[in-house]
Amino acid sequence: MSISNKDLQKIGDQIAVVARYTFKPEYACDFSEAGNQIVEIAFEEIAEAREFALEFQRSLIDVTVLVAGKVIALADYKEEA
Repeated sequence: MSISNKDLQKIGDQIAVVARYTFKPEYACDFSEAGNQIVEIAFEEIAEAREFALEFQRSLIDVTVLVAGKVIALADYKEEA
């Protein structure tokens, strides 16, 4: 099942989301005191999770978001430069 960017925004505006960021090993300690590569962060809107991913994209391996009971890989919505 495919979710459009417009639908993704509508879903994210309605409920809280949990984003799971997988960081490159050399950056893990910057985002987790325990040095974990996988860090979960709750946001009110999916746009916030996306903004965080864009800001730290060089440090990331993967980002998934749990929203409305669905797991969404943000890489599927990556914009081309």
